[in-house]
Amino acid sequence: MENFKNIKSSESEELTAKFNKFFPEGKIKEISIKDLPADVLKSFEGSSKRFILPEDYKPGDFKKIFLVEHDNGDLTYIGNQIKNYWNESTEDLSYLFERRGQEKIGHGELRYDISSDDEFFKNKPFVGFTETEKEYHKTGLGRRRLFLLNALAQSLYDQPLYSSTLIADEARSLWEKLVVEGKAEKFKEGDDDRYVMKK
Repeated sequence: MENFKNIKSSESEELTAKFNKFFPEGKIKEISIKDLPADVLKSFEGSSKRFILPEDYKPGDFKKIFLVEHDNGDLTYIGNQIKNYWNESTEDLSYLFERRGQEKIGHGELRYDISSDDEFFKNKPFVGFTETEKEYHKTGLGRRRLFLLNALAQSLYDQPLYSSTLIADEARSLWEKLVVEGKAEKFKEGDDDRYVMKK
């Protein structure tokens, strides 16, 4: 048992070190599902139910729960799970819920298909969605969330964060700024534009 504990501790330390390298303005730690505020747990369970058959839903079905404590005091909760869909595809998913004090300020999702050999999915963790609450628009939270998602992708999968090919105008504008800054690259995925964070 002691060896198993040491292995888990080593993996956790490696993930923490890698995450902090890519996201130095916040510290990540693993927490228990019991540590989640009620509204965060409700959000994660809602995401867990999506796109699967009702009989396949299991409450509390998360591999890991993380908390990122930002330097400015904001908190980002992360729920990570493996989801098996009715069509036999499997994804490793991470749901984000962000708080400032008692207020929700944003949320997002990291998707990583672990069953497909399709060029779009293979070894490409990507943004499922990202959204900032209306009253916090244009405060840099969308940008920060992309960097956090990238740190998570690098930590969990040793891969940089990709965009999808279906991108809202505001998100596309943000990715384009990151390209200009040399922090991301633009490439063609079939006929569509796609973006990836630089390693």
